[in-house]
Amino acid sequence: MSILTKDYQAPEPYFTLRDGREIKMTFGLLNRLARISGNVETLGLIMVDSDLQQALLSQVFSTYDEKGRQIEVADIDSIEAPMDEILHILAWVLENLTYFFLRNLQNSAKIAQQYKPEEGEELSSKLSKVGSKV
Repeated sequence: MSILTKDYQAPEPYFTLRDGREIKMTFGLLNRLARISGNVETLGLIMVDSDLQQALLSQVFSTYDEKGRQIEVADIDSIEAPMDEILHILAWVLENLTYFFLRNLQNSAKIAQQYKPEEGEELSSKLSKVGSKV
């Protein structure tokens, strides 16, 4: 079975810190983290690139309003959490980003499959069947 056709269970959308605070992986946060991390090919850097970690953690610990708009960007030096908890947060971020990118790839592959020409059928004949001029 191809990785693009396999269904994966969505990761947990909440991360509870030891002090009881909860971080929610909203679409807005996930989208910001995705822009920072790049793409599915660069996800492996999350656990080893300190600049990338700093940028991601700054977004995770930022303050957001009830609509998910960023109010205040977190200063990486003000984050008070034990090292192992930070590593768990980064793993949670990595898991959510991996699911997000792979799910998007899976959906893209399904859409592309709908438009794949039948074997032996040329693109021009397919276009003419749907009314496009060739």
